[in-house]
Amino acid sequence: MELSGDNAMIVGIAISSDILETTPFLITMLKLVKRWQM
Repeated sequence: MELSGDNAMIVGIAISSDILETTPFLITMLKLVKRWQM
């Protein structure tokens, strides 16, 4: 995904608005990675 200045701004805003939705997924991924490393 290529980002120009304007697109980076738009994507940044979109990511910020999606943080509440993506955080549970990220936490789940971190738990899986930690379990796999042990």
